[in-house]
Amino acid sequence: MIQPNDNTKTSLPIIASILGPYGLLLDNFKNFVVYGGIFALFLSVIYMFSGTEMMCGSALYRNEHYCNANIWIFVLIKIVSLAVLCLFMRLWNDLLSNKPVNIVKMWKPQIKDLKIGALILSFVATIAIAGYSLYLLYIRVPNPDWRIEMMYFTVVSLGFLPPVLSLRFFVYFAFAANGEKLPNISEIWQKTAGNNFIIILALLLQLIVVTALSVSFLHGYLITENADKLYIAIAGEFMSNIISLFAVACFMNYCFMQKKFLYERK
Repeated sequence: MIQPNDNTKTSLPIIASILGPYGLLLDNFKNFVVYGGIFALFLSVIYMFSGTEMMCGSALYRNEHYCNANIWIFVLIKIVSLAVLCLFMRLWNDLLSNKPVNIVKMWKPQIKDLKIGALILSFVATIAIAGYSLYLLYIRVPNPDWRIEMMYFTVVSLGFLPPVLSLRFFVYFAFAANGEKLPNISEIWQKTAGNNFIIILALLLQLIVVTALSVSFLHGYLITENADKLYIAIAGEFMSNIISLFAVACFMNYCFMQKKFLYERK
């Protein structure tokens, strides 16, 4: 078995890497229904009571129900949501590893959750860097000197690299959720060398699936004639959270399988 400190280049299987996460979800579908339902309900209660539910995006619903426009409440709820998602990611990894799960203890924060949260913020930071680079290109004033213009484009465009390069390090989530020491960057870089195309395809398919589900769902709920009804808001909020947890579960399945392929495959 490959040891954690082995920097051997490993080839990821293309079919298993791309479609495997959905197979794992089907294998654990009962667990997803049970635990996904619990977490979705918990998130729905938080959003409904804080006035930040999804249906607040509908003017018809806002006219009839309380929706909170306080930016600090919004930020606080997002922080709480991040914490809950970290708990779910850790729990889902335990389910994939066939570890016993205690419904009461699973809500107790652990160091694993802090590591997962730190990883999420780190990867979000790479996206922020790319966004800032795009902003700089958008607001730039063209320079008549083509050499300066070319240099500006070259330097600023380097900001688009971090989110692309970070795709090779998503396996860190599986290590963090399992409470293991994170491998060093050079080790992951070496082991995933030559797998960029497979990694991008696998994550791109997940993005397409989740985006398609989200867009079709939001379009159906926000334009409904009964958008002002509370029962529509409750059902919509719950289903919205289920879709979010579906995305998280598929992502953790991908990380779990990549860890298996890179470190535990004979």
